[in-house]
Amino acid sequence: MFERIENLCKNHNTTITALCKEITGSSGNLPTWKKENFKNDSIAKICIKFNVSADYLIFGKENQNNLSPNQQELLDLYNQLDPIKQAEFKGELKGYIKAKNS
Repeated sequence: MFERIENLCKNHNTTITALCKEITGSSGNLPTWKKENFKNDSIAKICIKFNVSADYLIFGKENQNNLSPNQQELLDLYNQLDPIKQAEFKGELKGYIKAKNS
């Protein structure tokens, strides 16, 4: 599970140390995390932060959101954008779809 969390951090341009501090209030909990000792509320917060299921985080279920590989790739790319760029992208995509359907 620790490795999956590290990968999620990497994909979202953060570090596991920063995540640990954000989730638990202290980066001093990192050694406990490395031993795969997570509190349930920490697991829940990580799932919410990265929009993944507990099945994915705990058991490594590959298709974390029941998305197709293309959908997951788009989601991963979107999540790498900062919030302002995400909003711009959504607006552009909505405009593209509206123009295509006109």
